[in-house]
Amino acid sequence: MTSLRLVLSGLLLASCSPKSEDPAPVSPTVTDSAAVDAPAEVSTEDVGFVADAAPMDAPPEVVAKVFANTDNTLWQMDPLTKAVTKVGPFKGLVAGEDMTDIAVDATGKLYGVSVVPSEQGHIFEIAVPAGGTGDVATTITRNLPSTVRFYALAFAPKGVLGADEALVAGDSAGTIWLVPTGGTAPTKIGDFGNVAAGDPGGGTAGMAWQLSGDLAFFSNAGTPVGFATIRPCSGMTCMSDNDVLVEIDLTELAKKVPTARLLKRFVGAATGHGRLFGVGAWNEEIFAFQRSSASGPAQLIAVSLVTGKGTVVKDFPEITASKDGWSGAGVTTSAKISVPK
Repeated sequence: MTSLRLVLSGLLLASCSPKSEDPAPVSPTVTDSAAVDAPAEVSTEDVGFVADAAPMDAPPEVVAKVFANTDNTLWQMDPLTKAVTKVGPFKGLVAGEDMTDIAVDATGKLYGVSVVPSEQGHIFEIAVPAGGTGDVATTITRNLPSTVRFYALAFAPKGVLGADEALVAGDSAGTIWLVPTGGTAPTKIGDFGNVAAGDPGGGTAGMAWQLSGDLAFFSNAGTPVGFATIRPCSGMTCMSDNDVLVEIDLTELAKKVPTARLLKRFVGAATGHGRLFGVGAWNEEIFAFQRSSASGPAQLIAVSLVTGKGTVVKDFPEITASKDGWSGAGVTTSAKISVPK
């Protein structure tokens, strides 16, 4: 577009500066001399600042990768395309040690939890290879009691269990623990209580709600939220074909006492799928990684945050054939999630 240059007695009148949020302007050209009463000169030269220019394009949305793991290998998933690709095998595990779950903090740093038969499990810091594929280095940050086996791991966002993010783990009995990455021992901070008449999941009143395999938390633009997959159990016998997605009661969790009851609400009906051992999320969907089904291979299940129902996204026959099913999953606490009102 054209611009105006006004020259008066050789003195250039200062022009207004653009707003600080606009792109940096190009300085206009200044031309000396002209009679005091000379009319304003109209120039066809474009000097930079354009009042009616279109605003700058918004930066592209950063899509958080969903990570998943089998007993001995790290994988990652693009939540938009649902493509699941292998990163590589975990290095540094001892004989017989299985990585049971992973967690991702707000900065994208990965941690893992393991079990070792009749020995201590570990909390690991996990390093994703720089190129995206290859051996996955693990560094032990703490040993775990040999009397507890953790099968779920996640970070609670800042402000939920303290000023900083906090690592939370779940055992096979459905008990949730606060697990410092080093130092003090893990402490019990609640469970999901018992099945009541009319609850989804196919259980009967009085059975215990236990973790099917995972939990996940999200900062959710300053309103933290958490989810878990649970199933009815009686002793060591559990319903294994119809897991239920639930929202975690963060007010109860914040009490950090063993008697806290963490089941806030059921997310719709039961999923229709069992053994959902890994959980991640993006937008309106929970992504659940099923270790294996009763009649088929390991699967990726998309669970609606509206209905709670699960839909098969894809099968993983190669994982089932290797006898190394899905064990866990994780996504950063800062991942975008849309929770229905």
